[in-house]
Amino acid sequence: MFESGPIIVALDGSKPAETALPVAIALARLYAAPIRFVHVVDDDLPLESPSQLSDGSAAFAGYVDGLLKAADAGALPREIVVQRGPPARTILDAGGDGRLVVIASRGRGGLRAVLGSVADRVVRGSPVPVLIVPAEGNAPLAGGAIVVGLDGSAVAAVGLWAAR
Repeated sequence: MFESGPIIVALDGSKPAETALPVAIALARLYAAPIRFVHVVDDDLPLESPSQLSDGSAAFAGYVDGLLKAADAGALPREIVVQRGPPARTILDAGGDGRLVVIASRGRGGLRAVLGSVADRVVRGSPVPVLIVPAEGNAPLAGGAIVVGLDGSAVAAVGLWAAR
């Protein structure tokens, strides 16, 4: 099923988004998989020059290196993807060949906001399992149950496979 490919983690440079990192690192170590770090420059934000995107890629790579070193994971294999586009669609495009997507949620109320609009769109559109990490609260790897919603379909069974 999704037994190969990188672990995809979307980061926007914020502290809430970084809560996905410990989970992505643990899964990368568990599966001996690289991590593909994805950063999206929203289409709605104007670029001042064509080099701004490549400069941003270098800055994002440095940011990721710093995060991994701080987490004692500097030796993990990684890929860096910085692309311009609509955030959810760009994350989906960058993660389609991955093992799974790890994304932080910082929803603030209401059903869609429980996940956040980008996380909601990624969950609904992803061809691979998506693990949502709460931006606040307890670390999800601290032990305890994993909740997997099942409806009897083969697609839902992928979530069960990913939880094992």
